Amino acid sequence: PPSVKEPDSSKMSKTRPLEAENEPNYSGVVDFTAKKGQNTAAKQVLDILRWEKREWSGAIFGCGLLFFYLTTWGGYTYLGLASVLLIIHIVVSVSLNWYKLYTAGAEKVDVSPRKPWSIDVETAKKFAETAAGEMNKASAWYSELLSGGSIVAVVQVVSGLFGTWTLGTWLDGYTLVFLVFVGAFTGPIVYEKHHTEIHAQLARLQTLVEKQIDNLRARTAAPSGAAAP
Repeated sequence: PPSVKEPDSSKMSKTRPLEAENEPNYSGVVDFTAKKGQNTAAKQVLDILRWEKREWSGAIFGCGLLFFYLTTWGGYTYLGLASVLLIIHIVVSVSLNWYKLYTAGAEKVDVSPRKPWSIDVETAKKFAETAAGEMNKASAWYSELLSGGSIVAVVQVVSGLFGTWTLGTWLDGYTLVFLVFVGAFTGPIVYEKHHTEIHAQLARLQTLVEKQIDNLRARTAAPSGAAAP
């Protein structure tokens, strides 16, 4: 029988499915579902925000809510709350150590100082290099923005800053921090469930902004004697 030519697997791997081609693509949105296989600090943070590590996510979210409650309705200041927590930690640790000495005997209990918490030098260097690289990227982007080469980027940034300024006039800084904290633990979940609709709405918004900018360019580029469209 005649041989059947098998399809090229390399070409098949590069072919996008129909759903992916029809799905709107908005590159300005952070993809919370990306890089799940990488064991990095960013991935660990995103895993907690996506509630993939439910114990850690619940503990951090609960401690954060308790912190906001104590520093608002509880009447604690930051310094006062930190002092109380340190007192509790010291008293509990020393009491447990004394209890072990009392029940087991001093000769059977290791009373040497605990190993202090320390920062790995190599890890700190990598973190500093990463932070410096991100700061340099941000500085380069801001310098390019100030040059005015992209009117679209200028309008987008100014619109965003106007929105944050409006929020700042409505809410105080403490409320904004609380909303950001709650949104950090709820936003990724909402995004993963409704990312297609979110991308579609953002794509429509971006198209509308670009259309308005094109109209503005056409008006400014028209001769002074010509009538505006």
